[in-house]
Amino acid sequence: MSAPVQLILFLYHFSLGLVVPVLNLVLLNRGANLETLPLLYLVMAVTVMSLELPSGILADLLGRRKIFLLSCILNVLAFSLLIIIRSSLAGLMLVVIVYGIGRAFASGSIDALIIDQSVARNGHGFLPQVTARLAMIEGVALSLGSITGGLLAQAGHALDSHYTLSLVCRTILILLVIVLGYRWIPADPRSGHPIPSLPLHLRQGSRLIRTNTRLGFLILGGIFSGLFLSSVETYWQPSFLQLNSQSGSEWLFGLITFSGFMAVSIGNVLAQKLLERFKFQQLGVYLLSRLVLSGALAVFAMQKSRPGFIGGYTAVYLFLGVSNISESTLIQQMTPSYMRASILSLSSLLIQIGLMGAAVFSSLAISTLHISGLWLVMAGLMGGYTWFVILRQKQSASSKRKGNPSRHRIFAAAPRDAEP
Repeated sequence: MSAPVQLILFLYHFSLGLVVPVLNLVLLNRGANLETLPLLYLVMAVTVMSLELPSGILADLLGRRKIFLLSCILNVLAFSLLIIIRSSLAGLMLVVIVYGIGRAFASGSIDALIIDQSVARNGHGFLPQVTARLAMIEGVALSLGSITGGLLAQAGHALDSHYTLSLVCRTILILLVIVLGYRWIPADPRSGHPIPSLPLHLRQGSRLIRTNTRLGFLILGGIFSGLFLSSVETYWQPSFLQLNSQSGSEWLFGLITFSGFMAVSIGNVLAQKLLERFKFQQLGVYLLSRLVLSGALAVFAMQKSRPGFIGGYTAVYLFLGVSNISESTLIQQMTPSYMRASILSLSSLLIQIGLMGAAVFSSLAISTLHISGLWLVMAGLMGGYTWFVILRQKQSASSKRKGNPSRHRIFAAAPRDAEP
């Protein structure tokens, strides 16, 4: 991955971090209220979900760079509208729809292009490094962007009460990303190749998932990742507030958030080292990390002290970092280059389904289970699905051992990339 491309990715995620701390306040300031704010996010989520898979297919068929730059243009349009709007719920609906389309088009497109180019230059052995590097750039950029965004919002509040400065800075940075991306992001490796028809592409994707059960299980696991993430991110702050009723210690929320970001980054690096060390047992690294992650959430759910809570939260995100890189590396290894953006978008779609499913389940069950009980349920679901995959893979390996034992071991390396 070249330095200019890394800079482009950093600026893209940093610009998002600028508005994360104040986006809800911006929407409330421009016509939303506490009743309509969830409706806006629901509209955006439905928009993203509806276009996740189509956007990935378009990226594979038309070019990943084109789709990524189109997503940036849609981001500029959405935030330009947000700057102009002062008090209009209909206008905000238009903003979240345009922004949702942009998010859907961004998912998988640029990552698929970078991974394709890295594999072409360095081979599949380089996948753990490039997936870890992508995650590190995103995590660091979002962290620094969020900190800067908070300071920017405070400075901008002295100029007006509409958070215009934050929105303008995000828009300018995305425009810079478009210019730099057009200049420095290389063209797709498949540029100039015949573009397959949409029905053929869909048949190829369906056949890939049907014939590679490991890939199917990995992608389906995205639902449980969504359930897991939604439950933790939604309720860790209210849960800590129950343990920390002292006034004047609000800074601890910032410390916990920072510890989570740092833990994910450390987990990313640890995953890279483990995948390189056990390159013929990478599926085993992934499955073990998912089991440990489930156990970490169960332990976290039972914490009753502030130090225990902070330690449990940090441990959860440490193993989440290990699990995410392991999963991403395996999916990349098992996915042919011509299908990469489509598969990444499908994986993202299932995570979104898990996030929405968790929101519905939590709203119905939180009064009965309470936060700790909800986390134990989510830990059980992820752990149970992981054990199910282990048992299915062992059963498959046992039935095929007579043909080629080394090929069908559950902890064997993933198959190499292949063109159609």
